[in-house]
Formats: sequence, structure tokens, C-alpha cells
Amino acid sequence: MSEGIAVGQLVRSRAGRDRGRAYLVVEVLPGSFVRVADGAGRRVAAAKRKNLRHLIVHRAVAAEIAEQAALGKLSDEQVRQALQRLLAEAERV
Repeated sequence: MSEGIAVGQLVRSRAGRDRGRAYLVVEVLPGSFVRVADGAGRRVAAAKRKNLRHLIVHRAVAAEIAEQAALGKLSDEQVRQALQRLLAEAERV
């Protein structure tokens, strides 16, 4: 079920206490799960495990996040900046 989901992809929580919050995918897990972070309230080191059924998946992807995650050098600051940029672009559309 995780086909079509990529590291760096913009998602929004559809269920749970964090409902409506925007995140970036920082890891794709086996099955239908991913780990998400926003770099502020939910840091990369403590990324939240979420079921894809509980997420609204957007088309926007931050390619630099995928590159840094592959290198193992992903920081909270990078996630915050990429998330802000993607959200600003989504508002303009």
C-alpha cells in the first residue's frame, strides 16, 4: 500500500490528536506505515509512526529531504524549512 509515497512527501494527519497537522514523511516503513515529522513539535529523532489510512497524502515532495535522509544527515531545521516552503506553495495554488 505504500507505493506512491516517498520520503519528503507532504502529508496531513486525518485522525488522532494531531488531526489537521502537516508533516513530511521521513521514512517509509513496511506495510502501510510511514514515520512523519514536522521538525518542531515532532522532531526527526522522535518521528511519529502513522498508518497511511490516517493521512491525507499530497503530491508535493521536498526532494532535498529525501537526499538528506538517504545520507542520514536529516535535521529538524531542514524539515521545518521544507515544510514551510511546501505549505506556502500549496496556499498559492
